[in-house]
Amino acid sequence: MENSLLREAARGTELAKRSLYHQDPQGESYERLGKRAKLTLQGHTNGVMCLQYHTALSNPSYPVLITGSYDRTVRIWNLDTGAEVRTLRGHTRAIRALQFDQMLLFTGAMDGTVRMWNWRAGECLRVLEGHTDGVVSLNYNGYLLASGSADSTIQVWNLRSGTKFVLRGHTNWVNSVVLWDGKTSPSEMDPAAIPSFSKSMGKARSSSPNHETSTSKPAIEPGAMLFSASDDETIKLWDLNTQTCVRTFTGHKAQIQSLKVLMVDMSEEEIRQAQYRSSRNFSPSALQTGSLSPPQSFASLHTGPMSPHVSAAPPGYDPNSFRLRPRSENVEPKVFVHSENTHKPEDHDAGERQKKALLITGSLDGTIKLWDVDTGVEKATLFGYVFPCFKFEMS
Repeated sequence: MENSLLREAARGTELAKRSLYHQDPQGESYERLGKRAKLTLQGHTNGVMCLQYHTALSNPSYPVLITGSYDRTVRIWNLDTGAEVRTLRGHTRAIRALQFDQMLLFTGAMDGTVRMWNWRAGECLRVLEGHTDGVVSLNYNGYLLASGSADSTIQVWNLRSGTKFVLRGHTNWVNSVVLWDGKTSPSEMDPAAIPSFSKSMGKARSSSPNHETSTSKPAIEPGAMLFSASDDETIKLWDLNTQTCVRTFTGHKAQIQSLKVLMVDMSEEEIRQAQYRSSRNFSPSALQTGSLSPPQSFASLHTGPMSPHVSAAPPGYDPNSFRLRPRSENVEPKVFVHSENTHKPEDHDAGERQKKALLITGSLDGTIKLWDVDTGVEKATLFGYVFPCFKFEMS
């Protein structure tokens, strides 16, 4: 047990060192990036393993940085002055993950617990238990909290309904979890927004106990999904309404440490392909569960409705009108105009262009991979790292 703790602390110190120093290409020395530092925040007595900052909170008025460390503390900093505002204590082992917004802070630690804090008051509101090993990742979206653990499971707490469920499928540490509504980039969440579960609680108090208002929200929003990345070298996509894994992404050759989901504009060809898959009742989940519709008969292909991807004939056009006509007969040329509903590149306004989800993952194999979520296809692999990729960010 003691040796395990020492190895854990050594790994945290090394990771913290890599965040402060730059190793030269030969790997022989570390060069301090001191000339770029505007502030030096001192207070932690061991490696800093996680951090997050916000610059646009309405309260407090200054930019806030929160850090979690192997010294078992969470520290809150004023980035304008570099002063430590508050220290939060309660975890009994290293803190590996955190996320905060205008009201709440969630922290996950190697003691196997997740704590919910009122960080401005320094008060621990709840201790969420259930994991049998350390919590190394977490993500919160306003009413759902997901945590990934060294016990290879993901626990999802529904703060709106007060329930919890467990997702099992990984065989090693779950290093990253990201909740996704299926429509927007998770990074677009407003940190100043009031948590949706607190709104629903307020409505519940003001209404009759046995009456559900028409505006009440479902326990889990339709289309809610979750991505998870693991030391087992896989990424999984989960449907939170059915609590099942609908896709597994494979291709990395080492532990996967980080993932991001980004919504990007679809090309015209991708839009046509998506419409084609939709018309054939094709979906990622159907592919894995074997629930694809049986192929149509040849008769139905000829007599059934025309595919939405083939433009209907314009009014007045008869494909048989010129057949068997004598070559000597003069033919009056005609111009037929297709419907304006025909899909053309110019019909798609840039501001209304359809979006697709792009999954980006970083691994200890030294690569970053880009995946098309709808098809599960690996779109690109970015090489160039001398060291394993522990973390990446996008702007």
